Amino acid sequence: MALCSGCGNEIFSGKVCYKCGTRVGGFVNTNAPVDSGFQQHSQPQSHVQSQSQPTSWGQQSAPATSQQLQAGIGLPKSMSFSEAVKYCFANFANFNGRARRSEYWYFVLFGIIVYFATAIIAPALYAIAVLVLFIPTIAVAVRRLHDGGRSGWNLLWVLVPFGGLVVLVWLASEGQMTLNKYST
Repeated sequence: MALCSGCGNEIFSGKVCYKCGTRVGGFVNTNAPVDSGFQQHSQPQSHVQSQSQPTSWGQQSAPATSQQLQAGIGLPKSMSFSEAVKYCFANFANFNGRARRSEYWYFVLFGIIVYFATAIIAPALYAIAVLVLFIPTIAVAVRRLHDGGRSGWNLLWVLVPFGGLVVLVWLASEGQMTLNKYST
């Protein structure tokens, strides 16, 4: 996984950001168009560019995404494993705001590792780990639902048969790229 230098989106495979058309690593061919119709540039474009401002080739520039326009204002950023764990423990009881997929799933991975390690070492440590990780896990799940524009109360669907599958799909789906009522 890489982050686009132009817009900050996560790039899981390939060499081109599907949002803004910026090449990621490797040889940059300035003459070949990208599949999405955007022009490639050897240097990243300005983060906020007018939609009607023509480029040097006389074509219209790509419209700035909402994430580019709202950089740092209420939209969560992608996190590494260690950043996600630190942030979730620092905000262990914060049920407000939003959490990107990387933050949520890295914290879930951390929880699984801790649960397996403590279960192997001693059952008493496992019980302590469950108590320590319970509230931060619920809080990050609520923030993850907020990123998709859903209320945190939707987490209660896990108590209904097959409701856990619906919640799992919501937790795994991409969040809204625009500000929503849960943005801080």
